[in-house]
Amino acid sequence: MGGADNTDNPPDFNHLGDMIMAQFTRPKVPQGVTEYVTTTQKEIVPGQFHVGYTTEWKSFQKEVPYSTPKKP
Repeated sequence: MGGADNTDNPPDFNHLGDMIMAQFTRPKVPQGVTEYVTTTQKEIVPGQFHVGYTTEWKSFQKEVPYSTPKKP
C-alpha cells in the first residue's frame, strides 16, 4: 500500500554494500590554461569516484650548456 516498496527501481548499493541515496553526475570541466600550465579533465568513467586531471607544464627555465669557468 505505502510508497516505501518501489519494485520498479530497486535501490542501488555501493561496493561496501551501503545504499546509494541518489545518482550523481559530474559536470564536464573546461580546460584550464595559464601561462605555464594546462589542465584537462580526464574522461569520466561511470562507477568511479575520482575523475582525475592531466597537467601539462610549459618550461619556464632555460638550460644553458655548461662551460668551464675561467682560471684565475
